Amino acid sequence: MEKAKRWVDDMLDLYLAAKRLGDDTWAESIMDTLEAGYEASKQTEQAREESMREKRMLEIDTRLTKLQNFRAGKPALLGVG
Repeated sequence: MEKAKRWVDDMLDLYLAAKRLGDDTWAESIMDTLEAGYEASKQTEQAREESMREKRMLEIDTRLTKLQNFRAGKPALLGVG
């Protein structure tokens, strides 16, 4: 996360420099890059969260299956015996 924050800080510094120099084309280009970076970051975070949810669902499914096997008298499938 620190790397991403540093990138944003650097881009904002460049944006401010472009504005101070009166180079609106450069400033707009930097802002477009920042917006694209934000969108990519948001998509990456959403994908990470979805992956974590899927992993958690698999863990829950495994536990439920083990519990069902135990209740059905199949403790060997629990890794207990």
